[in-house]
Amino acid sequence: MQVTNPSFVLHNENLMFLSQVRVSEEHSEAMLKYMKVTKDIREKKLHKMVFESCGMNDKTFSMILDGILQQCYVDETGKLAEQFLSQLIYSNNEFGSESLQRLKAFIPKMVQLSLNNVTFTESGKIQDRSGSSNADDSKAAFSPRPDICEDLLKCIAYKGEKIMKLKLTNISLKSPNRISYICSIININ
Repeated sequence: MQVTNPSFVLHNENLMFLSQVRVSEEHSEAMLKYMKVTKDIREKKLHKMVFESCGMNDKTFSMILDGILQQCYVDETGKLAEQFLSQLIYSNNEFGSESLQRLKAFIPKMVQLSLNNVTFTESGKIQDRSGSSNADDSKAAFSPRPDICEDLLKCIAYKGEKIMKLKLTNISLKSPNRISYICSIININ
C-alpha cells in the first residue's frame, strides 16, 4: 500500500523530523490520520521522533502522541504489548498534562528521551520552571496546580528503567521532590 506522508513532515526510515516548522492543530490532525492509516505498515512505524522549535502546544503534541499510540499493539489488559517509538527529542515547545498522559504509556520502553527548553503548561497557563503557575486568579492560592515536570520525573523514576539517554534542560531544581526523583533515576539514593 502506497501512503504519502504529510508534505510538511520529513518521515524517512522510521524517523519523523520537524525543525522550525510551525505545527498547528490541523497539522497534528493530519499526522494523526497518517499514523492511523499506516498503522499496519511496518516500514512506516516510527522509532524516533524529533520536534524542534515547532511552536507546538500541549494539545498539538498530545494529538501526535495519540497517533503514535495508534501504531502500537495493545494486549487484552490494555497495556502496550509492542511499541516502536524508542527515541523522542522534543525541544523549544510546550508540554502539558495531556502530552504527559500520552507519553507515560511510552516511557517503560523508551531508550532515549530529551526534553529541552520546554515550557510546562497546565490548561494553557504557563508554569514557571519551579512548577507554579503564573495564573493571577484568587483560586490559585487554594488549589495547587499539578507540577507537570515533577510528574514526568516521577514516571521516569518508577517506569523508565530502559532509558539509556535522558536529557532535560532548563528546569528548576528548587523542589526537593524533583531532586529525589532525579536521584532515583540515576540510582544514587
